[in-house]
Amino acid sequence: AGTVVSIRIDDANGDSYGLSATVQGDGSWQVTAPSLPDGGYTVTASITDAAGNTGSDTGTGRLDTLDPLISINNLGAINDDTPTLSGTSSEPQGTVISLTVTDSSGTVTSLSATVDSNGEWAVTAPVLADDDYTVVASVSDAAGNNNSATDNFTLNTLAPSVTINVIGETNDTTPTINGTSSAPDGSVVTVVINDGINPAETLQTTVSGNTWSVTANTALAEGDFSVTATVADIAGNEGTATATGIIDTTMPDITITPPADSNDTTPTISGTASAPQGSTVTLVFNDAEGNSHTVTTQMSPNGTWSVPAMDALAEGTYTVTASVSDQAGNPASASVTGVIDLTAPVISVNALADSSDVTPLISGQSSGVPAGTQVSVTLIGANGAVQSATATTDAAGNWSVEASNAIAEGEYTVNVSVTDAAGNIGSDSATGMIDTQAPTVSIDAPALTNDNTPVVTGTSDLANSDIAITFTDSNGSHTVTVQTDGSGNWSAEAAQPLLDGAYTVTASLSDAAGNTGSATDNGVVDTIPPALAFVPTFLLGQLVTLTGTSDLPAGSTITITENLLGGGIGATYTTTTDANGDWSLLGLTIPLLSVASVTASASDEAGNIRTINSLDFDGTPPTLTVNVDTLSNDNTPEVSGTTDAGQGAAVTVLVTDKDGNTQTVTAIVDANGEWAISPTTPLPDGEFTIDVSVSDGVGNETSDSISGVIDTAAPSLTVQGVGDGKDVTPVFSGTSNEIGGTVTLVVTDANGVAQTLTATVQSNGQWSVEVPNGLSEGDYSVDASITDAAGNDTQLALTGNIDTSVPGVTVNDNGLGNNATPTITGTSTEPAGTVVSIRIDDA
Repeated sequence: AGTVVSIRIDDANGDSYGLSATVQGDGSWQVTAPSLPDGGYTVTASITDAAGNTGSDTGTGRLDTLDPLISINNLGAINDDTPTLSGTSSEPQGTVISLTVTDSSGTVTSLSATVDSNGEWAVTAPVLADDDYTVVASVSDAAGNNNSATDNFTLNTLAPSVTINVIGETNDTTPTINGTSSAPDGSVVTVVINDGINPAETLQTTVSGNTWSVTANTALAEGDFSVTATVADIAGNEGTATATGIIDTTMPDITITPPADSNDTTPTISGTASAPQGSTVTLVFNDAEGNSHTVTTQMSPNGTWSVPAMDALAEGTYTVTASVSDQAGNPASASVTGVIDLTAPVISVNALADSSDVTPLISGQSSGVPAGTQVSVTLIGANGAVQSATATTDAAGNWSVEASNAIAEGEYTVNVSVTDAAGNIGSDSATGMIDTQAPTVSIDAPALTNDNTPVVTGTSDLANSDIAITFTDSNGSHTVTVQTDGSGNWSAEAAQPLLDGAYTVTASLSDAAGNTGSATDNGVVDTIPPALAFVPTFLLGQLVTLTGTSDLPAGSTITITENLLGGGIGATYTTTTDANGDWSLLGLTIPLLSVASVTASASDEAGNIRTINSLDFDGTPPTLTVNVDTLSNDNTPEVSGTTDAGQGAAVTVLVTDKDGNTQTVTAIVDANGEWAISPTTPLPDGEFTIDVSVSDGVGNETSDSISGVIDTAAPSLTVQGVGDGKDVTPVFSGTSNEIGGTVTLVVTDANGVAQTLTATVQSNGQWSVEVPNGLSEGDYSVDASITDAAGNDTQLALTGNIDTSVPGVTVNDNGLGNNATPTITGTSTEPAGTVVSIRIDDA
């Protein structure tokens, strides 16, 4: 124990690894090899004892980490219930392949196969039931590596059905044979027709919608013929059906009166025949379930016959074949089909919505009856009154009818019925509600507010319903939609600021019956602070009296506050306005040496507050500037300016248009001493005047005026000289009523090269300009425009063509002739209609 063993490993790539291990007490040792590549490897171990004796040994091994290969041959769809499962594997002959075959329910069948010398394997499954199967084949190699392959197949041993519709007797020597099949669409049906005399004819067709049809190409001989129809599915299962017919071109006449659709399961069948009185007519009934029975009757003296079915026929289509033989023994037969219909037609009434229409339209659908069938409609009102109506089905089975008499308020019932051709009756019922009562709604809008997006509230007897709130001011209206809550309460805020002045709010909503309820309230928006001004009176260095004016109602409170030197607040005084809005504060003894200014403030009924501050108690009016675009195509031009009247001061703007119409708008001075506003009513074209005034806090007023012109009419513009020509520097000219204006032309030739030209409109309204650089041959475009001083512009787009190519022309040689007036002919490259000028020089 404790002796060191030296180990060397040589791998398949020729690489060597030196390792060591220690002998344990039991004489064993072990070491973990490094990662080796697949292939053979050699291990040599040596050990030396204390006496220096060395012993060694060598061993070999092989490393295989690759999974074995395995595959399964695909079966697809089969009809062999003991299929052979096969495949290939990379493992040596004799290796066992484990297989599991699992059906759709999870039942597993285990099999095994052995790999042969070619690397192939196969095994035959026990008898399997028709189903979808999954096959898993597994294999393990000698190194313990595993692999598997999976395949799916479908077992179907049931042959597809095929039928041949009854052929009967026919005088058509190339009859059409048809039938049905359960094979999928596109499956080939092979039909063999054999009359026993001519060579049998083989035809092919395909299944479509579970039916097939062929027509004989070769005329069949008189007499019986047979038909065999064969069809195969993708699994190879084959279905066959046979039928026979008769070719008889000399048969007697026999007819059957087509039976109407009926719910009588023993219908009476009648007809005529050319057979003599007393001849036996045989009728064969074949019903929809394949049941068949035969009845007989005798011909009457007038050539007719009639007999009822003896056994009840099943519901569905049935066939009746009537046959009779003449005296010569030639048989004649005729067949018809009828329908036993015991199924009532289906009819339904469309859901009846709550409605305020007391003569509602009742509608619905039907099936099982043709277009034009009458529908019986009965309406029963809440008061028990009954009225009847009739509707007619259309091609799609739809029907409708309007109540002819008013239905009482409340729940009403509709009963409908329809009868098919067989006498079966279908019916349906529905209930609706007549509701002519409009929903209630209330509204409460602020009567006077300085909020130009006021919130209005209200109630309704409709909970969780949309309600439309329409705000209307002097500038128009807009609508906000909100929803009532679970108690019918609602609240809405104007989405757009309202103009100062009166406004109206209307709330409207509709119930499920379409009844509409509404309510209206009014209010006033006032965002303009009240007018306020005062004049101080001084005596012996003291402020002794303040008198002022306002536009406030009598009894409004005016608050006067002393602003002390150094920033403090002194005494506060209050007074009230008289009936004219005037106010005064007498008996003051405010020393000017301690007071920097006094502030007067007041609020109107809408809550707007106006505060004015007198700093120097002088009579200097505020500064005022007025700006407006004196020539503009904007018929609501912005008027703006500046003033030192103080933030919040109201600037009054009087706008007078060319017709003498006036409008007054008010702007509020911002913190930068700036103001701006536009007329609310568009001005007509022509001259307008702006009169502006503003007052400071102590009543000093400044005014200014400015005028301008509105011009929204675009200038006139014509362009001549654009067209087809050979001049590569054409002259363009035209007219305009914009005297002194600039006409701009962008000329683009066929190569895309653009030139910009300008011309000035002369006093006579004319303009002209020549293209300076030659245009390329081909089409060119001219984009002409002119803009007047007010910014109105006119644009024209024209096209022309530059053609410098000399037209081709030839004269045919007349040679020597004796015609003193010869005809001169020739050719030209120019289009038809072009005039050719001809000059003749004689001898």
